[in-house]
Amino acid sequence: METNYRETLQADFDAFDLSEELGFILEEPLTHLPDYYRVWLDLANNLTHLIESRKLRDRVHKMPVLSPHLLSNHRELRLAHLALGFISMGYVWQEGQQAPGQILPKALAWPYWN
Repeated sequence: METNYRETLQADFDAFDLSEELGFILEEPLTHLPDYYRVWLDLANNLTHLIESRKLRDRVHKMPVLSPHLLSNHRELRLAHLALGFISMGYVWQEGQQAPGQILPKALAWPYWN
C-alpha cells in the first residue's frame, strides 16, 4: 500500500512539476524570458528603486499589455508569474497603507485572466 501511495504522490508531483524537497521552486529556475517580455523582468528587477522613488505605478501605466501565449513552457510561465506577482504587489502597496492601489491596470491583470 505504501508503494502505491508513493507512486501516486510522485505522479502528482510530476504532473504539476513539483519537487518533494523544494515544492514549487524549480531546481534550475529561469532568469530570462523572451525579449517580448523584457518589460516585465526590467520592472521586477528594479522594484526596490521604483517603489522607493514612487515611480512604479507610473511605469506600470505606461507598460504595454502583453499576451502570455508566447510563453512556451512551465518554466517560462513560472518566471512570468513570479515577475507579475511582485510587480502587482509593488503596484498595490507602493504608497503603503495610506493609499493602496484598488484596481490593477490592464497590463498587469490581463496576463492573469488570459
